[in-house]
Amino acid sequence: MIKNPLIRNGEIDLKSIDKNKDGKVYQDQMDWNVIADEPENARSAKWT
Repeated sequence: MIKNPLIRNGEIDLKSIDKNKDGKVYQDQMDWNVIADEPENARSAKWT
């Protein structure tokens, strides 16, 4: 498994992911447990 801080395991704390506190986080469409505060990070998390 790829070690990446954007790939979440277990219970996901969305408030801690929302760094800019705008109430929005982004989820990768292909992998539900890849979540980031910015859309670019969620899309590229698996390939970086």
